[in-house]
Amino acid sequence: MASRYMFSLCFALWFVVCLVGLPAYASGLSGDNAETPVVEVKAWLDNKNQLDDGRYAVNQQVILYIDVATPRWFTGGTRIASIEIPGMIVKQRNSLATNYSQREEGVTWSHQRWEITLYPQQSGRFVVPSVDVDVQVSAPDGRSVKGRIATLPLAFDVSLPSPLLKQNGYWLSASELMIEEQWELSRDAGELKVGDAITRTVTVHGEDTLSVLIPPILPSYVQQEQQQTVTNPFQVYVQPPKLSDSQERGNYRSSRLEQAVYIVQSGGDIVFPALELQWWNTSSQQLETLSLPEKHIRAHHTWRSWLRTYWLGLALFGVSMAVLSLSGLLVSHYYKTRPAPAWWQFSRALGRRDWPQARLMIYRRLHQRTGLVELAKADQFCCCAVLPSQQAKWGKLQHRFQAGKGTSLSFIRLWRYLGRCLRPGLRRRSRFLTLPKALPQLQELPHKNE
Repeated sequence: MASRYMFSLCFALWFVVCLVGLPAYASGLSGDNAETPVVEVKAWLDNKNQLDDGRYAVNQQVILYIDVATPRWFTGGTRIASIEIPGMIVKQRNSLATNYSQREEGVTWSHQRWEITLYPQQSGRFVVPSVDVDVQVSAPDGRSVKGRIATLPLAFDVSLPSPLLKQNGYWLSASELMIEEQWELSRDAGELKVGDAITRTVTVHGEDTLSVLIPPILPSYVQQEQQQTVTNPFQVYVQPPKLSDSQERGNYRSSRLEQAVYIVQSGGDIVFPALELQWWNTSSQQLETLSLPEKHIRAHHTWRSWLRTYWLGLALFGVSMAVLSLSGLLVSHYYKTRPAPAWWQFSRALGRRDWPQARLMIYRRLHQRTGLVELAKADQFCCCAVLPSQQAKWGKLQHRFQAGKGTSLSFIRLWRYLGRCLRPGLRRRSRFLTLPKALPQLQELPHKNE
């Protein structure tokens, strides 16, 4: 009788020592009997892939481990209370615990290890509060006992991993990341026409990250959707992104799938710009960039799309041709009853190789510009003949013209040289268009004094 009393007293003292020495252990378990089972709970953070200063990177996956152990066995499900931390995404991605046993000092302990993933969204210091754990274990007398245990608070620091990154920029942290894309055309690449569809699918796969943290990849065409014009090469329809998160054998995988359908609006070379995505590699502790190359797709016009694209140019061309035609008709009608301009008569004479008529037009121009009838005396009124560099050319042109050996080119040069001659007191006429008077004899009539 005394030996049984001493054994019960020693067991009670050992249980009290366990409760006092381990503050995270269960102390609130209750049962119908007086003997309460021993339950331990531990919580810690995964220190893998920390920065050089012991901090974690923004958006990095931090795993919170909660381990519940008892020398008895679990008779019911264990429940972890929800955790809410400002500025942090908390996800329990694995709904099942890892069950294992471990022998310590000759006693076999049953363990349940839970994993909760934390994703800090900003720099600073974060504190994981005490987490309530509801357990149900067997008592020494064989009965099932329920209770609640609280973990100890944990604190850790978070900072930007690189000065090249911004707090709210388009980047993410992951241990592994890859990107792929697929193109689907409603026709073959060489036969694509206006109205056909181009489907682009971009998928990003990552490990140790969350799908909602993967930034958008495809560019936003909201403005093009709101203001559809014929100048846009395509009309885009963006599908909602498909997010996926999974866990397999302790590996956390996430993916983001984006898809856009482009309806070709105009022909020509359609250019899809290159895409880039920055990410912090938590395994190598380096900033890396994923990229997709630029894509060119050629589309052909239909007659309707061609008209829609070039209607403005066609309209301007039509108006210009109408104006030119009308101007030509008016000029033709005007010169039916009036002599043609001197330069026009001179050009026609050269075209017909009518040298006597061309020579006559040269002398008329000489008389109109200088009042002279001898070409040799015109150099005193020609600024081009005064220049030393032009004197030789002027003399050569006169000699060839007077010798009757002139060509069309020499006649044209002589015409232009005479255009630069002007006798003082004579009014200079237009350089491009000179209209002869319809009745030149009126200029010789005397004026009446009023």
